[in-house]
Amino acid sequence: MTKPHLTVNIDKAKQYIFDANAFTHFSFYPQEYLNSTSVGLLKKNNWRNNRYVEKPAINLDELVHEGMSKKQAELCLYLLENRKLFCCATAFGDDRVWEERAISKWRSNDFIDRYYGLAQFVFEGPMHQKDKLKKLVDDLREMQEKHIPEQSRGYDFKKSIDDLSTLVSEVPGIDQVKEHFSENQKLLKIINRLEVGANSYNPRWMNSSKKLNRIIHALVKAIDNDLDVDTLLKDKNSELSKAIDMKRITGFFVDSKEKPTHSRTIAMTSFPQM
Repeated sequence: MTKPHLTVNIDKAKQYIFDANAFTHFSFYPQEYLNSTSVGLLKKNNWRNNRYVEKPAINLDELVHEGMSKKQAELCLYLLENRKLFCCATAFGDDRVWEERAISKWRSNDFIDRYYGLAQFVFEGPMHQKDKLKKLVDDLREMQEKHIPEQSRGYDFKKSIDDLSTLVSEVPGIDQVKEHFSENQKLLKIINRLEVGANSYNPRWMNSSKKLNRIIHALVKAIDNDLDVDTLLKDKNSELSKAIDMKRITGFFVDSKEKPTHSRTIAMTSFPQM
C-alpha cells in the first residue's frame, strides 16, 4: 500500500515559490544573476519542473498540521501572497518598477535573492535565528526606499515590507524560547550545552548546530500548541524526543545506537524544582 503524502500543501507552496518562470529573466539563467544560495535552492526544489504553477489555496492550519510552526507558516503564506509583488518590482521592459541608482550598491537581483533567503528560512530553517531574518528584511527595506516607489502598479511596496518586518519581529528567537522555559533546568542545560558546541570548531561538537535547530524548532511548536514538554520528552515518537535522541556523530568508532544521547541523559535526570 502506498504511504500517504503528509506534506502535500508544503510541497504545493514550494512549487509555486520555486517556479522556473516566477522572475522572468532571472529564471532563465539564475546562475548568472542570483547568488549561490538562491541558485542552490532553485536546483534543490526542481525549479525547471515547476513551470507556470498556479498559486495554491493554502491556509495556516494546513501548513501547521504538516509540520510548520505558526510563524514559519505565516512567512510561507507571505511569500505566496507577495511573489507577484517581488516579480513586478524587478520586471524588465514597460512593466519595470525598479529604478536604477548609479551610486547604489543594490541591483534588482539582490531583491530576488532576499526573497529566496526568506524561503530558505521557511523550508530549511532555522527560524529562530532572528538576526539573520531581520537582516534580510532590513536589506529589502533599504532597496525599496532607494529603488522602488512606495506604491506602483496596484502594489503597496512599503506596506508589504512593513508587514514582513512585523511578522519577523514576532518570530521567537532562541533567547525567547529559553525565557519561556526558564524554569525547566533540563531543557536549559541541553540548549546551553549545544549552543557551546554550535560555536565551536572542535570535531567532537559536530552537528551541534543541526541538533540545536531541531530542538528549538520542536520547542517553538510546543509553545504554539501549548504542549507540555515533559510529556513530549516521555513520548519517544514526538518531534522533541526525536530531536533530543538525534545522534550528532555516527560511525564505526561511535557508541552503539542503544546508548542514550547526552541530551537524553540530561532529560532523564531529576533536577530540584526552582
